[in-house]
Amino acid sequence: MTLDDLRDRVWDSLPPLRKRLAGRASVDALVTMAVKHWEGEFLSACRGADEQGLYVRTFARKLERLCHARSGKGPQEFGFIWMFLLQAVAVAAIQWLVNWWLERNVHRVLMAGWQQELT
Repeated sequence: MTLDDLRDRVWDSLPPLRKRLAGRASVDALVTMAVKHWEGEFLSACRGADEQGLYVRTFARKLERLCHARSGKGPQEFGFIWMFLLQAVAVAAIQWLVNWWLERNVHRVLMAGWQQELT
């Protein structure tokens, strides 16, 4: 599996309307950013669905800050875009990545390799 394959799998997993509104380039950028800033050691420490849900929400907020800084848009404009479009897509993508990462040890190794490539 390659990073492009991962992007394709996340894209395929998202609800049709939301991913079409966000656009493929935005989803790919979110996945790339998520891989680059993945915090596997924190996810490994999560015990149960509640803690994993907290990880997803916290990581989504981190991606929001990173996307905002990258966009060059003002806080109000970007906040509106994030709130109504990207937040739901980001949470769904991160949840899919969490499940995928936890599924097999080989997925953790792949994520670590891609993370190294991106930094």
